[in-house]
Amino acid sequence: MSLPRDFEKTVAATTDEDLFDMLGHEADYMPEAFAAVRAEAARRNLSTTRVLELEKHSQHIRTQELKTSSEVLSFGGKFLVLLFPFGLVTCLLIPVIAESYRNRGYKQKSEDCLVGMWYGIIFWAVFWVVFFFLRLTFQFAVLLSVVFSATAGVVAALGYFRSAGNAQRHPDSSHQSPGEPDSSPQSPEVPSDLKDAMNNLRRRGYVVKAFLARGEFEIARPDGSKHIVKTKTEFLTWANAEMDNSDSASTATAVS
Repeated sequence: MSLPRDFEKTVAATTDEDLFDMLGHEADYMPEAFAAVRAEAARRNLSTTRVLELEKHSQHIRTQELKTSSEVLSFGGKFLVLLFPFGLVTCLLIPVIAESYRNRGYKQKSEDCLVGMWYGIIFWAVFWVVFFFLRLTFQFAVLLSVVFSATAGVVAALGYFRSAGNAQRHPDSSHQSPGEPDSSPQSPEVPSDLKDAMNNLRRRGYVVKAFLARGEFEIARPDGSKHIVKTKTEFLTWANAEMDNSDSASTATAVS
């Protein structure tokens, strides 16, 4: 590849320090360009002392460049670069900052900026995915709670209205008038002999109220008088005697 026409003139116009600095960066030039630089250095025919002085100066510059190139980004800088990809504008700004570092010789800082940018993009992507997932999960939990509460309320309301309807269809037997047969269903736990005794009394116009939990019976006679019996055995005895007396009275009335 041929060199630009004015390249040799440009090299000839450089100072001795810049010329030796170019000699110290052979990797930055094409072989033809570097050969032109070496030819210019030979043409100047510098003294040995001057050459040593220029080489020392060039070595110092290379050492400074190497130190600058290997300098890493500070912790605060890395933290900011990690947070910057939060938005599109800041994400586009990081490559500009990295290129600025590279142009000033901070090669490692430039690479740290680009690596931090990609880590930041990954971090914020995972963050927003988790955030929206938790948000949707919370909304689903709230919706499920509302549906459960509403269902429980409807079930409770239906149970209340059903119990109220049953109470209207089966009024309390305490409102039964004297002499009226008791039509309320008897508990299945009542023995058959007690049932027979209560039914026989009711057919004769008695009103019988059984308090089985306490074992007591309250009987209202047809004439309105009341009698309380404390035990089931006493009730059976009293009921048989009462029915015998009632039958005897009825027979005597019929005979007379």
